[in-house]
Amino acid sequence: MPVPGGAVLAEAWKRIVATLLDGILLYIVVGIPISIIASALFSGSSSATSFTTFNVASIIIGVITALIYFAYFALMIANTGTTVGGMVMKLKVKDQNGADVTMEQAMKRSSWLLLGIFPILGGCATFVLVIWGLVSLFTDPLRQVPWDKFGETIVIDAS
Repeated sequence: MPVPGGAVLAEAWKRIVATLLDGILLYIVVGIPISIIASALFSGSSSATSFTTFNVASIIIGVITALIYFAYFALMIANTGTTVGGMVMKLKVKDQNGADVTMEQAMKRSSWLLLGIFPILGGCATFVLVIWGLVSLFTDPLRQVPWDKFGETIVIDAS
């Protein structure tokens, strides 16, 4: 579908693959090292305090991970118009008029990732948003997922 500036909207499957690639990259670069560090830091706790230590460790890990994911997506989109997964799939994030995305738009668009800061409820809210996003990707005329709408962005095919 043509959009402002003569660009073509990215196909849904390309967006899904780009997101999966970013997820794999972030898991390797962030998830594995944080898990190893957390395991080393909190492995020596006694059984009497392990439940509390586990909860504190989980919260700290969740906050750090959410902040890193947010920073990755916001900074990559603001500075390059895409992420590593988007580069591989040749996608660009633009504002709804076809112009480059501002830092504010990139931060708004990525803000849903901060839900990971909140134990349990954040995960539930993220799950709901991802399902809503998948439905929107295939039903919205501009293929805007909820975070695209919030950031007032579209994703185009850059090939």
